[in-house]
Amino acid sequence: PAPVQGETADGARGDRFSRTQRPGPQPDRAAPRIVPRDRRLHMLPPDGSPPTSLQEKPVPRSLTLCLAALLLAAPLAASGTPDDPVALMEVGHFKQARTLIQAREKANPNDASTLYLLSRMKLVSGDARAAVPLAERAATLEPKNADYRYQVAECVGSMAQRAGALKGLGLARRFKREAEATLALDPNHVDAHEGLIEFYSVAPGIAGGSDKRAHALADALVGIDAARGRLAQATLAFREKQGAKGEEALRQAVQADPNSYPAR
Repeated sequence: PAPVQGETADGARGDRFSRTQRPGPQPDRAAPRIVPRDRRLHMLPPDGSPPTSLQEKPVPRSLTLCLAALLLAAPLAASGTPDDPVALMEVGHFKQARTLIQAREKANPNDASTLYLLSRMKLVSGDARAAVPLAERAATLEPKNADYRYQVAECVGSMAQRAGALKGLGLARRFKREAEATLALDPNHVDAHEGLIEFYSVAPGIAGGSDKRAHALADALVGIDAARGRLAQATLAFREKQGAKGEEALRQAVQADPNSYPAR
């Protein structure tokens, strides 16, 4: 199954956060948390308590495993691209993805797409420091590719979470620059929107945090991807202790995309 919150592809526990995590009450503003991809979480109600049905009657382990397998297999079946490393990583099949990426590396080690995939694999394995130069090389080879530029942002953001206060501040500011550069290349880049929303919401003012800008980006995201935009709005609302507003945003997210696992 896919790694849970903070778990790397190799099973190690870390301090990473999911793009698709369920909005709920959030801690007060602290050091910036940058949101990397390739994570899937089981969603809980905003108060963090287990759903009532799970409190009353445990789900058999065999049924849980079957459902998990179906959830992971469905996106691959829908995409029809089981040989696509990105699709494999998105649903948690990291070992299969690694095999394909290593084959590409042997065939064409200096190809921009190969460098990008290697960087993503390093990042989900918990080695952000090694992932950065790979992402930078990919972005240099194809400077107009927004995905490659945002990969640099994610690597830097991951490093910022593990760094000390002073170094982390510099890395957080670089994340902001790289993510904004991504939006300059592609104004509809959903991941960059989500990353900047999280940055502006949780970063202290000295690092560039701004609740106003976070809300503006979340509102803009609704026009690009309604479900993910509403989820971003819900996250901000719960963080600001506006529970009713957050619940309404969650309902709107489900209405926008009834099949959205994070929204439901």
